[in-house]
Amino acid sequence: MSRAGGSVVRVGRCFNAIGRRETNPHVIPKMYRQISATSSCVASLELGSTPSTRDNLDERDLASVSIQLRLQHRDLDFDIVNIGSGCAWSVNDLIQVISTIIGREIEVLCDPKRLRSVDRPVLCANANQLFKSYSYVLQDNLQTALRELFGGLCKSDRVAARADATSTYPGSGRLLKKDSW
Repeated sequence: MSRAGGSVVRVGRCFNAIGRRETNPHVIPKMYRQISATSSCVASLELGSTPSTRDNLDERDLASVSIQLRLQHRDLDFDIVNIGSGCAWSVNDLIQVISTIIGREIEVLCDPKRLRSVDRPVLCANANQLFKSYSYVLQDNLQTALRELFGGLCKSDRVAARADATSTYPGSGRLLKKDSW
C-alpha cells in the first residue's frame, strides 16, 4: 500500500520519557511534587511498586530520534522502531540517584492506592534496531535529566522550593494540579 502511494511509513514506539517538557504523569513527576512539598531533612515519598523497572529516555533524545526516523533514508516502505534507551531502572534506583542529587535522605512509604492491580515488573525497549539500523547514539542520559530536574531542590535551595495548591514541573510551562501528577 505504501509502495503504491509512494509513502514511507515509520512507526516509533516510545517508552517513558523524562524531561522538562514531558507532560505524562509517570513516577518521576510524582516524586518531584512530593519532594518539593517538604523542607525537612528527610523527604517522604508515597509510591506504589518500587522494584518495577522502566526504560526512561531523555525527552531530547526522543525528539531527536523522531526527527531522524523521518529524515533518514532506508530501503523500507514500512518500519517499526522501539524508541528507548534499552536500559531499565527501578524506582528504587531512581530514588537513590535523586537522593544523591538533592543531598537529602528519601524515605519511601508504600501507598496501597498507588499499587497497580497488574504491574509489569520490567518494561524496557529492545532498542537494537534503533542503534544498529539507524545508527542512533543517545545524547543525554537519565542521570543528566534527573540532575536537571531535581538540582533545584538541593538541600541549600530548599527554602526556594514550594508546593501549594498547584506546582510547576520544571520547564513544563504549565501549572498542574497536585492530584494530576
